Amino acid sequence: MIEQKAPIIEQKAPVIEQKASMIEQKSPMIEQKAPMIEQKAPMMKQKAPMMKQKAPMMKQKAKNILDIF
Repeated sequence: MIEQKAPIIEQKAPVIEQKASMIEQKSPMIEQKAPMIEQKAPMMKQKAPMMKQKAPMMKQKAKNILDIF
């Protein structure tokens, strides 16, 4: 099974390498943003239940809009 996957993994390797270097480039930026995200986290937690309540409503609206077209 692993032998079957090997060629696929070999094909994906360059893509993974590209992504890795991209992530490496972005990491300093992410590190800068981290404290800001930490500050926002409690606010996000408060909003989460509200978002959950709104989700079905949003789905219904989306469906209605699609029905129009």
